[in-house]
Formats: sequence, structure tokens, C-alpha cells
Amino acid sequence: MVTNLDFLTQFTKGDKAKMKKYIEMYLDTAKQKMEVMKNALQAKEYETLKVAAHTMKSQARYMGISTVEADIVSLEHTCTEQKNLEQLPTLVEKVNNILSQSITELLEKVNTL
Repeated sequence: MVTNLDFLTQFTKGDKAKMKKYIEMYLDTAKQKMEVMKNALQAKEYETLKVAAHTMKSQARYMGISTVEADIVSLEHTCTEQKNLEQLPTLVEKVNNILSQSITELLEKVNTL
């Protein structure tokens, strides 16, 4: 599992309706930003890619997805510096794979709330 909802549970004081709301917001944002990242990479729009990744960094924190943070930081840094751009496809794929797994996990969780 890549998600850990301990922070969200504490943040919402265990309120299942609030948890469901935040998870659904994450799911919408994650799907959208994953697509933005793929498209920005193909178009070599590095600022757009960096902003989308940055958005997901904070969103992932709320869902306890700690495994993605270092890769997002690397992605942001690479886009900012515009060095080692050949690493971007691998980083985007890795980030998107983790986010995809989180979506699967959270879809299951949201249905039980």
C-alpha cells in the first residue's frame, strides 16, 4: 500500500464524511494532474510539469503517500534547473505509477466510508 490515512483521520478527527470529501477531492486532482504531467512532458512545457507535480506533492502528503515525495522534488528540481532532462520521462512515469496505485487504494477506501 502506498497510502496511509493516519494524517487525514487526525485532520478530520475521524469524521467519515469529511474524509470522503477530501479523498474525492484528491482523486479528482490526481487524475487531472497526472494527465497534465504527461502532456506537459510530451510538449516539453517544463514549468507546467513542475506546477502540476508541486500540486500533487502537497495533495499526496494529506493521503500519506510518502513514497512519491522524493521523486516529485527531483522532478521539480529538474524542471527548474533544466538539466538532466532525460530523467524526466522516468520520473513522470514513476510518479504517475505511485499516484495510480494511490487512486486504486483510495477508490476502495472511499466506498467503505
